[in-house]
Amino acid sequence: MHDTYCDFQDLFSEYSSISNQFFNDIVDLADTYDKGTSNMALRHRMSEASYKIIEEIKDDILFQHPQYLFNNLLNWKYRKLDYKLDLKNKKNLTLIENNLKVLHENMNSKQKNMYLNELINRAPKVYKLYSDNSEKINEGILKLEKAMIEYKNYDFDRTLTEFYLEFKGLLNLLLYIKEISTTYTCEFDEDFDNLTLSEVLYKIASIMIVNEGVLKLSKY
Repeated sequence: MHDTYCDFQDLFSEYSSISNQFFNDIVDLADTYDKGTSNMALRHRMSEASYKIIEEIKDDILFQHPQYLFNNLLNWKYRKLDYKLDLKNKKNLTLIENNLKVLHENMNSKQKNMYLNELINRAPKVYKLYSDNSEKINEGILKLEKAMIEYKNYDFDRTLTEFYLEFKGLLNLLLYIKEISTTYTCEFDEDFDNLTLSEVLYKIASIMIVNEGVLKLSKY
């Protein structure tokens, strides 16, 4: 496990550096589109909502397969938050919902689309890490998947169980990086205006969830 982790340590460090810069740039950009009616800067709204998502699902990070984490949990719980249907007239909003509502009400449709397009145009800086290292990452995934199959043949004691979970965490982290770098698309429909900022939040949170995984794995 230690040797396998060391093989990717520099890559994980680079991902953290790139993703943190991306996060800061995109979150700060929210203020560019602010109509000036919020009592809190929009960058703080977007940042607070992003970190709250990570806080709410932190126990699942590294332990859940990306299909569940991104396509099920993150997608249905946050990405589908519709301003008109879910936020506009709802009472007792959660922190994430309230911040999204304020963001929607302080940007017009054109500004929301500009914000999302800026994110889409800048995100390849993060995804490029996978494309530049796809062979190494894919080989690592295959190696760890084989190791996981072998571990399933053992009677687990406490030490072996902890070792298994560490392998699973490393495998899932590599799968997360691949997932957000290769399947990060959305088909927009005519009602998408009410979902635009949920899409921005989803994409920001996804990238930072991987970064949270890097931090968690470094503590093993």
